Amino acid sequence: MKILKNIKTVGITLATAAVLIGTSSCTEEEKFPLPFGEIGAEIPGTLPNGAFLKTIESSFTVDLFNLDGSTIDLLLEARDSDNGNLLQDVDVFVAFADLTLDDDNGTPDDPSDDPNFSVSEVMLETIPGSAFTAGPDGFPRVSYNSSVTDAIDALSLDPNLINGADTFTYRFELNLTDGTSWSSTNSNPNIATELFFSSPFQYTTEVVCLFEADDFFSGTYLMEELLRNDNPFQGGFGDHYPDAVLVDITADGTQRFFDFTIYPDSFVFAQQATINLICGKIFFTTDAAPGGSLGCTGGANTIQDIHAQPQANFDLNLEDDDVFEFDVSGFGLDDGGCGTGSYPMRLRFTKQ
Repeated sequence: MKILKNIKTVGITLATAAVLIGTSSCTEEEKFPLPFGEIGAEIPGTLPNGAFLKTIESSFTVDLFNLDGSTIDLLLEARDSDNGNLLQDVDVFVAFADLTLDDDNGTPDDPSDDPNFSVSEVMLETIPGSAFTAGPDGFPRVSYNSSVTDAIDALSLDPNLINGADTFTYRFELNLTDGTSWSSTNSNPNIATELFFSSPFQYTTEVVCLFEADDFFSGTYLMEELLRNDNPFQGGFGDHYPDAVLVDITADGTQRFFDFTIYPDSFVFAQQATINLICGKIFFTTDAAPGGSLGCTGGANTIQDIHAQPQANFDLNLEDDDVFEFDVSGFGLDDGGCGTGSYPMRLRFTKQ
């Protein structure tokens, strides 16, 4: 019962915090969490003189149906303690992760029946400092464009081994004339997450099979949770999902989104669901609505669900969308820091 009380307290605390956050504002300079001389200084193994590559624009899609036409397109801006004048060059690395399940629904970590075709990071190319030109604020910018086929060649990867949901990751390393280098491997976490920096130094995307059919699996559906198993709190706060509820599903390319409420008898907590339709497979995840969190760790974690294995299929002809039914691991993506683990669910969506 102690865990349950903690969850209830978290819900109340977050509601109060949301009000406080909504009344505050600050300038861009005030949001800058660390001066350059301190970036990374508190992280073991990092150097005191920081720099970062700010993402101004980004577009990255890998279409299994069109690998030759798949590209990564970025507009990057170099920032350092001397207004970008320390820029030397930028090294680009690429890696491939085989995340595809085999026919008997084993995992990529089972080498006895499921060979893992992942390829560790290799160097793709170097962007010379001369490729950068001054941007609107005077900082050096570069437009980076690279074909995924170049990455496939650099990785010595057989294109026939690439499947939907596998991932490509591009990592950038900013080299300065003072001899230091900066990337995701040694930068302060604020560099990647703070809006001012917008500098993850690396970009990962799943392989998808693009299609344009916004009327497929969209509109009003009846969502039902069929198994009605006790959730990890043993019914203490009522059912995790409602018995049946109408949801409005919106489409954006291969993604589908809808809002709903979990724990309707207690927390009435707003949740967002994302469905990715990737090369015949259904990928399902949930997350708290923006600004919310429901868990046992005061906001550090929030309860999230994910599709179970084996994943359900959908009609690649994009014709049959009357009923979708698939297994879900409740609390499977995150148990909210409660230590409860996951439990089995089954969702059915029926077109109205």
